[in-house]
Amino acid sequence: MHLPDHVLGYREFTPERTETIFLSTERRLTGNLDTLHRDEADVTWVRVSHAISYLTFKGKIVRRGEGCYDFYHFMSSVADLFESAPKRAAGWQIEQDSELEHHVVAYLEDLPTLGFAKTDYGRRYYKPVGQHVWHDVPDLVEVGGSFTFENFPYEKRRRIEPIKHGASVVWKSSRTAEENETALAGFKALANAEGRETYANEVEIADD
Repeated sequence: MHLPDHVLGYREFTPERTETIFLSTERRLTGNLDTLHRDEADVTWVRVSHAISYLTFKGKIVRRGEGCYDFYHFMSSVADLFESAPKRAAGWQIEQDSELEHHVVAYLEDLPTLGFAKTDYGRRYYKPVGQHVWHDVPDLVEVGGSFTFENFPYEKRRRIEPIKHGASVVWKSSRTAEENETALAGFKALANAEGRETYANEVEIADD
């Protein structure tokens, strides 16, 4: 299980000095007061992978299957569903030319954190960036000002939040084994690229 109030991360990127706006809540007898403040923080992005399976019939999703996340190590979610896919397809009596198709989609998720927190059972956990934290908008937000649409317009808010990207079909029953291995290798290359870049989604990420 994940630790409460922590983020599990396997691939850590160099901390990025980031100017932020955050929300502070003062508890008062007459009601809470939310005010805006500025700060700089070293945001450490960590990367994990996810994988989901689903069935399609004539190109339309008809059943959503299992979803996995990296629990044991980076890319373990993808490895688990990729390796079990042939057996699952056989269980549905799906052949390479069947109209019913089995898919495994893998995608990356980059999570903003405030740095490493602790290790638990060999897994590295990080302190997450709070919900009410945004990229700074210079000369717009008044420090100490109330949290209103007038003081901080909605269209100017850019929350520092997780990024899901790089969604790719890494296994598909209509492909050959070699084609699936090539697709998996391509996804691994994205996942392990040296820099922290975000990649366009090849396919829509189905609900996991």
